[in-house]
Amino acid sequence: MIRVSSQLSISLLGLVCVAYALLVTHQPAVAQGCPAVSVIYVDADATGTNNGSSWADAFVSLQEALAVTQSGEIWVAEGTYRPTTGTDRNASFTLKNCVALYGGFAGGETSLDQRDWVAHETLLSGAIGVGGGNSMHVVTSRGTDATAVLDGFTVSHGFAGPGRRNPTSVGAGLYNEGGSPTLTHLIIVDNVAVREGGGMYSQDGSPILTYVTFTNNSAPGEFEDEVGNIGGNGGGLSNAGGDPTLTHVIFSGNSTLGAGGGMLSRGDPTLTDVTFTNNSAGPDYHNCCAGGGGLNSSGNALLVNVTFSGNSGGVGGGGMESSGNPVLINVTFWGNYADESIGGVAGLKGSASIGNSILAGSAGAPNCEGSLISLGYNLIDGLDPNYCLITGDTTGNLIGVTPLLGPLQDNGGHTPTHALLSGSPAIDAGSPAAPSSGGNACAGTDARGILRPQDGDGDGEARCDIGAFEVCPVVDGDNGVCPLGSPSPPSSSSSLHLSLFTSEVVVGGVTLHWETEAEADNLGFNLYRIAADGASTKVNTTLISALGNAETGAAYHLLDRPVSGHYVYLIKNVDQQGVEHLRGQVEVEAEGNLLFVPALSAP
Repeated sequence: MIRVSSQLSISLLGLVCVAYALLVTHQPAVAQGCPAVSVIYVDADATGTNNGSSWADAFVSLQEALAVTQSGEIWVAEGTYRPTTGTDRNASFTLKNCVALYGGFAGGETSLDQRDWVAHETLLSGAIGVGGGNSMHVVTSRGTDATAVLDGFTVSHGFAGPGRRNPTSVGAGLYNEGGSPTLTHLIIVDNVAVREGGGMYSQDGSPILTYVTFTNNSAPGEFEDEVGNIGGNGGGLSNAGGDPTLTHVIFSGNSTLGAGGGMLSRGDPTLTDVTFTNNSAGPDYHNCCAGGGGLNSSGNALLVNVTFSGNSGGVGGGGMESSGNPVLINVTFWGNYADESIGGVAGLKGSASIGNSILAGSAGAPNCEGSLISLGYNLIDGLDPNYCLITGDTTGNLIGVTPLLGPLQDNGGHTPTHALLSGSPAIDAGSPAAPSSGGNACAGTDARGILRPQDGDGDGEARCDIGAFEVCPVVDGDNGVCPLGSPSPPSSSSSLHLSLFTSEVVVGGVTLHWETEAEADNLGFNLYRIAADGASTKVNTTLISALGNAETGAAYHLLDRPVSGHYVYLIKNVDQQGVEHLRGQVEVEAEGNLLFVPALSAP
């Protein structure tokens, strides 16, 4: 168990004694099976010897750094980097096993946790200056494993074409062939692939995507004399086989005239805490499976806490179209549109299994068409039996009921969600089974990482809500504090042992102190402050780098300066795959007596 203690000091001397910031320094993580890690520096504005040995002497070319690095980390300062200074459209930034590319540096940092990939945009651009062309693939990955890392970059202006029948007209932003790279903190934007995968094309690999945004990418297809316009597929992402894992991913404003405006998948992907919004597919009447404004799936996809909002389809599903056997748990469909067939989730071929989900607000067509296998506890505001056949377990299904949803917005977490408004029939109407227990059970957390179940209606009985959003209980007239849980399944990071998590309150600040016994598979820590109204704020601006390893632990300190009030502090560690895991919590009153609740146990 984690030991929780507290001390109260209101003296200025006490404030001075705890006025230290992060007592952490960067120790590069060594990937399993890779040689010892070194750091190579890249800065387009460096004026030194340009050998990559320091920020002052950094390479000005990312390609030069990649050429000489066989194992280690490459830190890249803000600026724009292109695959070539010449005219070779086949030039690309190629990922390597045991090499981690990190962007988001200002230049001068000494640890990874000091970087900020939002404030210091590091752009990998395919705009190489070739008229009408640009790079075919801005980034390439072939046969890589999870030790090939791309983290903290914007990838843009790739153009894979011309020629829809050209096999290279795919993956303009990122092309992955048989690889399983780790892709984290990326914005993939403004890329065009004539055939497939405007933002990214992945064939026969299992890439890991975490905190990635696909926006304004397209796969338009092209006009062919003998048949007219033929659409492409997978405007944002095309998965041509393989089992990619997507967590905390946003698809926004991507398009195709064929299938899968946001994403096309022919494999078995896992999507957790993902939002599809304002993507479009079709109309391509020459393509039998065109449609799926958000997602078009022909495999055995698993969707958990996924939101489809405001997407449009051509001859298929506005939100999602399926010709496989996907499973949908705690999914929300709202405000999707289809020109002809459906406006929500579809099974033009095969079926979809769906439970604890909302299917509502569709425009221009019925909510569903085809055959849906109910896992129970779904809310469907309109059901036309001439279009949609519901079989399976119909226990708890609410048919013909309006869900009362708020607008798509930032409600906490990484992806935007539709909140359940007060009085929504979806509140506490989900499965009563223990979360994540199989069968018709709901997911263990919502799309924001809020633990399920919560007593959202305040009747004294906690029960899961329907859809991707879990309502926090009302406490003394406030929204209360919703405890966050680990939003992803446990990984090898569960071997991290946190032995101590304490807080000390002084005038003007709260000091957080934690200690570990061991830190296997740990990149570092994030701390979150949750206010009484449920608002969550990340305390540290950048990741707090790990100091321990698989054999030994370390001690950490952080000073936070919130306004007076009642707060819950959460500590999470981030594993090598970029996934967060909740390790403990303490409750603090910034003024007056402290109240502590038992922290969570670390495995």
